[in-house]
Amino acid sequence: MNSSKETEPKVVNARDLYDFLGVEIDFETWIEESIKILGFKEGVDFTMFYDTERVENEKKSPSEFFMDIDNALEMVLNQKSLDSGRKELIWYILKKGGDEQFFKEIDGKATAALNKERFQKKSFDELLAIKAMDFATSLTSFNIKNESISSLDEIEKDHIDNFSQVGKMVREQMGKRKK
Repeated sequence: MNSSKETEPKVVNARDLYDFLGVEIDFETWIEESIKILGFKEGVDFTMFYDTERVENEKKSPSEFFMDIDNALEMVLNQKSLDSGRKELIWYILKKGGDEQFFKEIDGKATAALNKERFQKKSFDELLAIKAMDFATSLTSFNIKNESISSLDEIEKDHIDNFSQVGKMVREQMGKRKK
Protein backbone atom coordinates (compact mmCIF):
# COMPACT_ATOMS: atom_id res chain seq x y z
CA MET A 1 0.00 0.00 0.00
CA ASN A 2 1.20 3.46 -0.76
CA SER A 3 1.56 5.90 2.08
CA SER A 4 3.30 9.24 2.32
CA LYS A 5 6.47 10.09 4.25
CA GLU A 6 6.64 9.52 8.03
CA THR A 7 6.42 13.26 8.85
CA GLU A 8 3.21 13.77 6.90
CA PRO A 9 -0.15 12.23 7.80
CA LYS A 10 -0.32 8.75 6.31
CA VAL A 11 -2.65 8.53 3.34
CA VAL A 12 -3.94 5.19 2.10
CA ASN A 13 -5.29 4.40 -1.36
CA ALA A 14 -8.51 2.41 -0.85
CA ARG A 15 -7.75 0.25 -3.92
CA ASP A 16 -4.44 -0.78 -2.36
CA LEU A 17 -6.23 -1.57 0.91
CA TYR A 18 -8.83 -3.60 -1.00
CA ASP A 19 -6.08 -5.63 -2.71
CA PHE A 20 -4.21 -6.03 0.58
CA LEU A 21 -7.27 -7.43 2.36
CA GLY A 22 -8.09 -9.83 -0.46
CA VAL A 23 -11.73 -8.79 -0.54
CA GLU A 24 -13.88 -11.22 -2.52
CA ILE A 25 -16.43 -8.73 -3.92
CA ASP A 26 -15.73 -6.10 -6.57
CA PHE A 27 -14.03 -2.88 -5.48
CA GLU A 28 -16.95 -0.54 -6.23
CA THR A 29 -19.40 -2.59 -4.16
CA TRP A 30 -16.90 -2.98 -1.31
CA ILE A 31 -16.04 0.73 -1.11
CA GLU A 32 -19.68 1.84 -1.31
CA GLU A 33 -20.75 -0.64 1.40
CA SER A 34 -17.81 0.25 3.65
CA ILE A 35 -18.45 3.98 3.34
CA LYS A 36 -22.13 3.48 4.12
CA ILE A 37 -21.58 1.12 7.08
CA LEU A 38 -18.88 3.32 8.62
CA GLY A 39 -20.75 6.56 7.91
CA PHE A 40 -17.80 8.12 6.13
CA LYS A 41 -18.35 11.50 4.48
CA GLU A 42 -16.64 12.63 1.28
CA GLY A 43 -14.22 15.49 1.91
CA VAL A 44 -14.06 14.63 5.62
CA ASP A 45 -13.20 10.94 5.87
CA PHE A 46 -12.06 10.26 2.30
CA THR A 47 -11.33 12.01 -0.97
CA MET A 48 -12.39 10.77 -4.40
CA PHE A 49 -10.57 11.43 -7.64
CA TYR A 50 -12.20 11.01 -11.01
CA ASP A 51 -10.59 9.70 -14.15
CA THR A 52 -11.84 12.00 -16.90
CA GLU A 53 -11.45 9.18 -19.44
CA ARG A 54 -13.63 6.74 -17.49
CA VAL A 55 -17.35 7.17 -18.08
CA GLU A 56 -20.11 4.68 -17.26
CA ASN A 57 -23.68 5.33 -18.39
CA GLU A 58 -22.80 8.96 -19.13
CA LYS A 59 -21.86 9.41 -15.47
CA LYS A 60 -18.33 9.82 -14.17
CA SER A 61 -17.29 7.11 -11.72
CA PRO A 62 -14.63 7.80 -9.11
CA SER A 63 -11.40 6.03 -9.97
CA GLU A 64 -9.49 6.49 -6.72
CA PHE A 65 -10.40 6.89 -3.06
CA PHE A 66 -7.87 8.15 -0.51
CA MET A 67 -8.19 8.33 3.27
CA ASP A 68 -6.01 8.85 6.30
CA ILE A 69 -4.54 5.87 8.12
CA ASP A 70 -7.11 5.97 10.94
CA ASN A 71 -10.05 5.63 8.53
CA ALA A 72 -8.19 2.87 6.66
CA LEU A 73 -7.71 1.06 9.97
CA GLU A 74 -11.45 1.33 10.64
CA MET A 75 -12.05 -0.32 7.27
CA VAL A 76 -9.67 -3.15 8.22
CA LEU A 77 -11.56 -3.75 11.46
CA ASN A 78 -14.86 -3.69 9.55
CA GLN A 79 -13.70 -6.36 7.06
CA LYS A 80 -15.89 -9.42 7.61
CA SER A 81 -13.75 -11.92 5.70
CA LEU A 82 -10.86 -11.70 8.19
CA ASP A 83 -10.74 -13.38 11.59
CA SER A 84 -10.22 -11.01 14.51
CA GLY A 85 -6.57 -11.99 15.06
CA ARG A 86 -5.59 -11.19 11.47
CA LYS A 87 -7.57 -7.92 11.58
CA GLU A 88 -5.70 -6.87 14.69
CA LEU A 89 -2.30 -7.85 13.32
CA ILE A 90 -2.90 -6.01 10.03
CA TRP A 91 -4.14 -2.99 12.00
CA TYR A 92 -1.00 -2.92 14.16
CA ILE A 93 1.35 -3.43 11.22
CA LEU A 94 -0.25 -0.53 9.33
CA LYS A 95 -0.27 1.65 12.44
CA LYS A 96 3.45 1.00 12.98
CA GLY A 97 4.29 1.95 9.39
CA GLY A 98 4.36 -1.51 7.81
CA ASP A 99 2.70 -2.28 4.52
CA GLU A 100 1.16 -5.12 2.51
CA GLN A 101 4.56 -6.51 1.51
CA PHE A 102 5.75 -6.62 5.12
CA PHE A 103 2.60 -8.48 6.20
CA LYS A 104 2.89 -10.97 3.34
CA GLU A 105 6.55 -11.64 4.13
CA ILE A 106 6.07 -12.31 7.83
CA ASP A 107 2.88 -14.27 7.20
CA GLY A 108 4.73 -16.50 4.72
CA LYS A 109 7.64 -17.04 7.12
CA ALA A 110 5.25 -17.76 9.99
CA THR A 111 3.25 -20.25 7.93
CA ALA A 112 6.48 -22.02 6.98
CA ALA A 113 7.43 -22.19 10.68
CA LEU A 114 4.05 -23.76 11.51
CA ASN A 115 4.29 -26.31 8.70
CA LYS A 116 7.86 -27.53 9.25
CA GLU A 117 6.50 -31.04 9.44
CA ARG A 118 3.50 -31.94 7.30
CA PHE A 119 0.33 -32.99 9.06
CA GLN A 120 -0.75 -36.52 8.11
CA LYS A 121 -4.54 -36.61 7.87
CA LYS A 122 -5.56 -33.76 5.57
CA SER A 123 -9.17 -32.90 6.48
CA PHE A 124 -8.78 -32.70 10.26
CA ASP A 125 -5.19 -31.55 10.10
CA GLU A 126 -5.94 -28.70 7.68
CA LEU A 127 -8.69 -27.42 9.97
CA LEU A 128 -6.36 -27.74 12.93
CA ALA A 129 -3.62 -25.87 11.06
CA ILE A 130 -6.01 -23.00 10.28
CA LYS A 131 -7.03 -22.74 13.94
CA ALA A 132 -3.38 -22.92 15.01
CA MET A 133 -2.57 -20.05 12.62
CA ASP A 134 -5.45 -18.01 14.06
CA PHE A 135 -4.20 -18.69 17.59
CA ALA A 136 -0.58 -17.79 16.76
CA THR A 137 -1.72 -14.58 15.02
CA SER A 138 -3.83 -13.67 18.05
CA LEU A 139 -0.79 -14.17 20.29
CA THR A 140 1.19 -11.72 18.17
CA SER A 141 -1.64 -9.18 18.30
CA PHE A 142 -1.89 -9.64 22.08
CA ASN A 143 1.84 -8.97 22.50
CA ILE A 144 1.64 -5.83 20.37
CA LYS A 145 -1.46 -4.64 22.20
CA ASN A 146 0.22 -5.06 25.57
CA GLU A 147 3.24 -3.16 24.23
CA SER A 148 5.73 -5.94 24.93
CA ILE A 149 6.81 -5.54 21.28
CA SER A 150 6.74 -2.37 19.25
CA SER A 151 8.99 -2.32 16.18
CA LEU A 152 8.26 -4.06 12.89
CA ASP A 153 11.36 -6.24 13.40
CA GLU A 154 10.03 -7.32 16.81
CA ILE A 155 6.59 -7.99 15.31
CA GLU A 156 8.15 -10.18 12.61
CA LYS A 157 10.25 -12.18 15.10
CA ASP A 158 7.34 -12.63 17.53
CA HIS A 159 4.94 -13.69 14.77
CA ILE A 160 7.33 -16.32 13.40
CA ASP A 161 8.19 -17.55 16.92
CA ASN A 162 4.50 -17.85 17.80
CA PHE A 163 3.76 -19.86 14.65
CA SER A 164 6.76 -22.10 15.28
CA GLN A 165 5.84 -22.76 18.93
CA VAL A 166 2.16 -23.33 18.22
CA GLY A 167 3.09 -25.68 15.36
CA LYS A 168 5.43 -27.61 17.67
CA MET A 169 2.74 -27.91 20.35
CA VAL A 170 0.12 -29.11 17.83
CA ARG A 171 2.50 -31.70 16.35
CA GLU A 172 3.36 -32.98 19.86
CA GLN A 173 -0.32 -33.29 20.78
CA MET A 174 -1.12 -35.03 17.52
CA GLY A 175 1.74 -37.47 18.17
CA LYS A 176 0.20 -38.32 21.55
CA ARG A 177 -3.19 -38.83 19.91
CA LYS A 178 -1.79 -41.32 17.41
CA LYS A 179 -0.19 -43.54 20.08
